[in-house]
Amino acid sequence: MRWNLVFNYLSRLFSAFSTFLFVPAYISILGADGYSVVALSILIASLILVLEIGLTPAIGREMARKDITDNQRRRAFDAIERMFLAFFVFISIISLLFSNVFVFRVIGETAIDKAIVAACVSMIGIEAGLQLVFRFHMSILVGLERQVKASLFNILWAALRNGFVIAVILFYPSIYAFFAWQLAATFLVVVALKLHSIGIVENWPQTRGLFFDIETLRRLRGFAGGMMLISLVSLVSVQLDRLLVGTMAPLLELGAYTLAATLGTSMLIAASPIMVAIQPRLTHHFSANRPHEALALFRKSTRAIALLVIPLAVIVALHPETVLNAWIGNPEIAHIAAPIVPFLVIANVLIAIATITHAVAIANGYTKYSNVIGALSLLVSIPGYFYSLNHFGLLGVAVVYLAVQVVSTLTLSWLLMNKFLGGGFLSHHVVSYAVPIVGSLVGAWIFSITFEAQPDNRLSIVFWLLCGLIIVAVSGFGLAAIVWKLMARWQRVS
Repeated sequence: MRWNLVFNYLSRLFSAFSTFLFVPAYISILGADGYSVVALSILIASLILVLEIGLTPAIGREMARKDITDNQRRRAFDAIERMFLAFFVFISIISLLFSNVFVFRVIGETAIDKAIVAACVSMIGIEAGLQLVFRFHMSILVGLERQVKASLFNILWAALRNGFVIAVILFYPSIYAFFAWQLAATFLVVVALKLHSIGIVENWPQTRGLFFDIETLRRLRGFAGGMMLISLVSLVSVQLDRLLVGTMAPLLELGAYTLAATLGTSMLIAASPIMVAIQPRLTHHFSANRPHEALALFRKSTRAIALLVIPLAVIVALHPETVLNAWIGNPEIAHIAAPIVPFLVIANVLIAIATITHAVAIANGYTKYSNVIGALSLLVSIPGYFYSLNHFGLLGVAVVYLAVQVVSTLTLSWLLMNKFLGGGFLSHHVVSYAVPIVGSLVGAWIFSITFEAQPDNRLSIVFWLLCGLIIVAVSGFGLAAIVWKLMARWQRVS
């Protein structure tokens, strides 16, 4: 599991690094309006990826289970791959037929010719369909704990799709060329990944059947259906804000909101690799009836996330416009995005904190609480986003997003910990999260009085922020280490 975790982090860090490195280049070459179309592509891909209908986590769990046969795994592989190929064909047809309707009747105003945007939307949709197939094969590798290879494929995809495209648009600075290259890169990586997956499963016994294996899909429908509802609710709660901004506000504001959201979701960089690495092991522990081992793994992983996420969140939330200017070098977009960054950062810290609790639920094949809490949150978020966007603009949307995440994630964590881990919600959150938060805030105060003057040069600002991050991290780590060591000693004595 150690090497899986290491390569998960390398993959995640490379993806994050490529995002933060390449986005300024996109803005510089394509312009702010061109990047707004890129932001629109992220939104469209997120909407399309919900069509995985819970089958991606379902196949990953099937690969990790120890209580089924290789024949059952092979049948699950064949059945779900065929479903995803059918989804890809369907999405491609819809994208080609209705891109003009979507662009001219749905999205907000833009300075770019909408006919060009419509052509790009067709390619965006087809590429998003390929991403469904990509995610399916990646789940196979993750479930089999071949996460080193999964990470290498992910790095290859990010490099080809997001890195090499800069050379393309430098030679031909057009958003059309941008999306054509991304489509080609994703296609090549999906073909390579499929060939690798076939090499893994070809030795498993195979039972010939209908094109759609109804019996296998019926066996998976309970967990997959629950995960589908979680994905749908998550899509609405996490992407609805951007969808409304994209349709009710100028496309430039969608670009600014997407940049702020990117900073917010960067808080998940530390959480998602840990969750991916421990998910199969949690499934092993719970399926083998080893709750004590599962609890120990839960505590270690949640504390690791806290130490990695909280210091970064403190720096970004306290200096949002400085971070944006140092990153993209575009004061216009930075000024629009900066006020909403703290709200999105704090909301995503809560999501990061809840990831391991969510992993516990998936390990037990349990989705009821997630579905109920998610459905209830929509009753607040849907009208809340409409009202806040109309009356308070982007800032109002960000406030509603934060409020919904505070209530829903903490409530869900409390319910799941009581059901699967024997409770301890309050003590766990105080010891694991409140302590590093206090330590990080103390570090931020020390940084503010030590380096009061903020530099003007962009490179100097980057080093200034890095100094702040180091001071905040050392302070948060130090206080947490002291408190956790005292807690462990007290537990051994008692």
